[in-house]
Amino acid sequence: MEQWKEYRLGDLLSHFKSGKSIKSDKIDESGDYPVYGGNGLRGFTDTTNFVGDCAIIGRQGIYLWECHII
Repeated sequence: MEQWKEYRLGDLLSHFKSGKSIKSDKIDESGDYPVYGGNGLRGFTDTTNFVGDCAIIGRQGIYLWECHII
């Protein structure tokens, strides 16, 4: 069994940041890449601004603190 590791909360939170925005006029019902926001899938686009796994956390309104792993 793996051991738990202890971290300072501030050290973990320093890895979170706001990603690069995709303007809403570039988001459509079809495209090569999915576009996610704090409340889940927003649509698709033909250009990408991120490759890899990430956590998406809602920053405002009803979806504040809602989390998605993409």
